[in-house]
Amino acid sequence: MLLKLNKKGAASLPDKKKAIEPGRHPDLHEVLATVQFKVTNIGKLAGATVPQLYVGFPQDTTPDRTPVKMLRGFEKVHIKAGHRQIVKFEITRKDISFKNVVK
Repeated sequence: MLLKLNKKGAASLPDKKKAIEPGRHPDLHEVLATVQFKVTNIGKLAGATVPQLYVGFPQDTTPDRTPVKMLRGFEKVHIKAGHRQIVKFEITRKDISFKNVVK
């Protein structure tokens, strides 16, 4: 597995000076990191699988009732027998964010 940080020293919060587009802040969709790994079909038949990316936060840093893990990506891949395929997930600021509706 390879984890590549795309943005060194990224601020933990979106830039408040940027104009907010309808329905979202543009910084929320900025790619901060990429996770890449290989999936190998060691069987004798072609097959498919669905790798999934989950993100979790330390419970002492999140509001009450924040899920322990959250699904942030998935991709169905078809792999021939004896072959491998590279799967890549991009992690955005939104993927590693949570809402605090109490504050």
